[in-house]
Amino acid sequence: MIGLTADDLCRLIIGVFPRLPDDRFLGVLVDIPSQAQMDNDLWKERRLLAVEWYERLRDRFVELQLHGVRLIAYPDIGSNNADLPSHAFILDDGLPDTADGLTAQTAPLPFSDIFRKTQLFLALTEYSATAPLKMAARTFGFRAATMPGFTRNMIPALKIDYNTVSLKVMRIKERLDRAQAARVVFSVDEKQDFKMTFDLRHRSGHASTGRFPDAGTAGNLPSGEAYIVPYEGEEPAAGTEAEHLRREPAYGNMAELGFGILADFGLKATGSILLDEKLGFHVAFGRSEHFGGITGPDAFSSPSEVIHLDRIYIPSTQPRIQIRSLDLDYGAGETERLMEKGRYLIF
Repeated sequence: MIGLTADDLCRLIIGVFPRLPDDRFLGVLVDIPSQAQMDNDLWKERRLLAVEWYERLRDRFVELQLHGVRLIAYPDIGSNNADLPSHAFILDDGLPDTADGLTAQTAPLPFSDIFRKTQLFLALTEYSATAPLKMAARTFGFRAATMPGFTRNMIPALKIDYNTVSLKVMRIKERLDRAQAARVVFSVDEKQDFKMTFDLRHRSGHASTGRFPDAGTAGNLPSGEAYIVPYEGEEPAAGTEAEHLRREPAYGNMAELGFGILADFGLKATGSILLDEKLGFHVAFGRSEHFGGITGPDAFSSPSEVIHLDRIYIPSTQPRIQIRSLDLDYGAGETERLMEKGRYLIF
């Protein structure tokens, strides 16, 4: 079975989180099903993986130049990128099957206290905690690698050369910083084209390189993408998928244009957004304020409706749709073709 040895895990932590003077504790963060019927096999496997990694890293904390490693659990939040609960639990060993069992093992602690006392996090969760951890990292100064939906078949993506990944991602990020618009031609079944223009004014690009050298930062692992929030115009959201939008208009907010590059490293889609979005071009809807936009949890009707969801345009996930072309408009008549027939032209 694919796995990471203790040596692999130490190399991963050292590579992902370059040492900072204030680093003391690493937290392996995991969500627990609120009810047994909500659980699934991949979630169970992910929790076992979290315990496995915790135990291997706990025994190597000296090598990591840390004071210790913590296993931290909380009741699931029920939706991707909704706000975290107010409290969590630091456990000595093992995880309960449901959240009711957490209080039987230890007393809850305010998440704010945990954030103040834990400088590094690996978040192996069912529901994405990327958005709330990004916001909390800015407040408390910790660093977090978020791994929602992570499965063992993604482990090869943790072993690639992230220095090369970083160089490619930064080349796209620099272009997004300059761009005023992105003009995309989507081809359906190679028969019909649909054109869409994304307004990129007043926004900066972000680089998700798989490395977090600066305090107060959080993002996905595995990683390998540059992304940007289209200008929302500080206006009401709009979008597609009419039934969901009628119920929850903020779901249609155009929250992100993303440019994954990991397909160039031979990685394949796994069926999980965590990795698949890093393989190529994607568009996300919903929450955006954690990326520098303006649409946050308050724009949704309830915490359970808060979402940030990617749609990925690569052959294995959208076989009928191809990116025929993607041009960046830099203003003053200057343009550059970034992609053609689903492939990057700048590498």
